[in-house]
Amino acid sequence: LIEGIDQLRYEPSAAWALAVFQAGYSGDPVAREVVEWSARELGASAVAVIRQLDLENEPVEVIEAGSLFKGGTLYTDPLRQTIQATAANAIFIRLDVPPVIGGIVLAMQQIDLDAKLVRAQLNESTNQLIHQWGT
Repeated sequence: LIEGIDQLRYEPSAAWALAVFQAGYSGDPVAREVVEWSARELGASAVAVIRQLDLENEPVEVIEAGSLFKGGTLYTDPLRQTIQATAANAIFIRLDVPPVIGGIVLAMQQIDLDAKLVRAQLNESTNQLIHQWGT
C-alpha cells in the first residue's frame, strides 16, 4: 500500500480512514490494530515533546485537533494511554474550533491586541466560512 501511494498508483482519501474505523468498530482485528497503532504513534510524538519540555509531572494540556479524533475511543483511548504512561497529569482537550483560530490569536497577541474581545466572533465567522465553502 505504501509503495502504491508513493508511486501514485493509489491516492489516499478520507473515505479510506472512515472505512478502517468502521471495520475496526465492527470487530476486524487488523483494522483495530491499524487505528490503535496510529494513535500510539501520535501519542509517542506527543510524549517526545512533553519530555523535551520537561512537563512529565505537570498538568500539561494535550489538544486533540483533527478529524481522526472523531473516530472515538478506538483512537483516543490508546493515544491517551500512551501519553498518560509518561504524563499522568495530562489534560485532554478536544479542539472545537478550527485550528486557524489559534494562529490568529497568536498574531493578535504579537501586536498587543486583546484576542479575548473578538474570539467568539472569530470562531463563529470561521465556522460559517468553512460551512459555506464545504472544506
